[in-house]
Parts: sequence; C-alpha cells; structure tokens
Amino acid sequence: TINVQKPYGTTYLSRPGIYSGSWDGSEWEILMDEVKQRIAELSVESGHHMSKKSKKQQRSTFRDFMSTIVDDEPPEEVVTFRGGSVKVTSWKEIVQLNFIRHCLQGGFQIQMMMNETLH
Repeated sequence: TINVQKPYGTTYLSRPGIYSGSWDGSEWEILMDEVKQRIAELSVESGHHMSKKSKKQQRSTFRDFMSTIVDDEPPEEVVTFRGGSVKVTSWKEIVQLNFIRHCLQGGFQIQMMMNETLH
C-alpha cells in the first residue's frame, strides 16, 4: 500500500488482504518456526564488530521482520519532503525506496519533490 500525502489531500493505492494467511498447518510451518527463531535472535544480537549505530539499525530491522512474520503487521516507513510525504507499507516498496535513496544519494529529496514517478 502506498499512501501519497500532498498538501491538498491524500491519495490511497491499496492491495487489501496482502498480509492475511498463516503458516500453521502448512508444509512450511517447521521452516517458518526456524526462521522466526533466527530472526528473534538477530533482533537482539549484539554484534561486537559493528558500530553502535549499525547495531541499533540491525536490531530495529529484525524487530520489523518479526512483526511482519509473527504478528502479520505490515512494515511502514514515511518519507517526508517539501510538498508532501510518501508512506510505504510493504517490504517490496521499502527495498525499492532504499535502492532509490542509494542511487540518488544527495539528489533524493529534490527528486521526491519534482519527479511524480516516485510517488
């Protein structure tokens, strides 16, 4: 789901039911239990070789993964720029957003303001 908020209103693009369902009783249940356990471990791992900022980011990311996998809560990130904001609520969109941020680096904010394709 992408919600684009502009000064004069909000545009909603949604895909209802994308997070419904369960692994319980399926052939994937055991594997998903192992994945959940490993992600829970990573969400609190210290990582002595990492900077404090990197550790904090890693723990936060894995807590977000846990929320999605265990609680069926979609991820959410809001990017605010002059003239509006973009709310992304799926892992696919977050990965795309981070790729665009990486590619555009210092030009990210100006592109968000001027390039309607990114909305």
